[in-house]
Amino acid sequence: MIIMSTEGGTRTLTPLRELDFESSAHKWGVQIKMDRSTDRRLEMGIHMNEQLRDDVENYCDFASIERITADGYRRSEKCFSRHLDRPATRHDLSAVAVNRWLSSLQGTKSPKTILNRKRGLTPVWNWLATQGFVDNYNPLQLKKIKVTQKSVAAWSTADVRALLAGSDDVEGRLQNGQPASAYLRAWIRIAYETGLRPSDMRELRWEDFADDCLQIVQHKTGFPIAKRISPTACKELDQIRSKNDKVFQLSKAGMRRWERKLWEAAEKHGFHRTKGQASGTLRKTHGTEVCRVRNPSEAALALGHVSGPRVALQSYIEASAIGIRETPKELIDALTTAAGPRHDDGRLRRTG
Repeated sequence: MIIMSTEGGTRTLTPLRELDFESSAHKWGVQIKMDRSTDRRLEMGIHMNEQLRDDVENYCDFASIERITADGYRRSEKCFSRHLDRPATRHDLSAVAVNRWLSSLQGTKSPKTILNRKRGLTPVWNWLATQGFVDNYNPLQLKKIKVTQKSVAAWSTADVRALLAGSDDVEGRLQNGQPASAYLRAWIRIAYETGLRPSDMRELRWEDFADDCLQIVQHKTGFPIAKRISPTACKELDQIRSKNDKVFQLSKAGMRRWERKLWEAAEKHGFHRTKGQASGTLRKTHGTEVCRVRNPSEAALALGHVSGPRVALQSYIEASAIGIRETPKELIDALTTAAGPRHDDGRLRRTG
């Protein structure tokens, strides 16, 4: 707490770091009513630089945004600045300017990417508005981005077996001297058995493993998850064990280069990849196969989703794993026969 003397007496101020910030507000763009007076902002010690990139950093620090989400906010700010052909400032945040920016992306970016760019800018804008740095933020004035939901396309277990076989054919070594084939084989096995996101896979450390159990805190959600891995997976890990703390010592770009070699090698073993599929598809395979042998709720938990199966069903589980629904026989028979109890208006009567 900070006690300040003013002409009207004394008042208690709460430092910026101690403000109670509703996490749902920056997620959904809901505006929070706060004291907007200039002296209040100065007393709280908010950085007065008008560069939007600095505002992004201040907001991420203020709201304790996870790194993977903060990176998305930074990408949005850079994209907006490129559109303006100069570093963006907070005063560039207007419905007209932002809508013009979103429209300019339609020719080169997918609707999903455009939506992510929008979501990366609006929480910062909303926060600046609540602090009184910019005019009122009104999400209803912004361009709506319609994203068509696509059906989930996971790899089959036969595809995963083809990937494992193809990994043995990949030649070369990583910069640390490890055979690329052993590295790729361990990655495929662990990703398939655990369903971890690629971002979590790259952050795995040897200390996260205790015998046949893996336990981490998911980077994206902050929720802990524990997985038991098979003896075969343990052996695959032993093949790449090193003195480095990290298990998989490749960057995202480095992994992509080796992935392309893996896809090509696996095709000889019957592997088929469609556009947009990458190593993260193994997470969908994990969710789909768990659902197939268990149920959607267990699949969601296996993926680390604690809020229920809705997101898993929408983004990670193939429809065929949920179960093929049979059309009631009565509906089919109604088109070929006149038999069966009916209502007076000719509609079929429900019999049970």
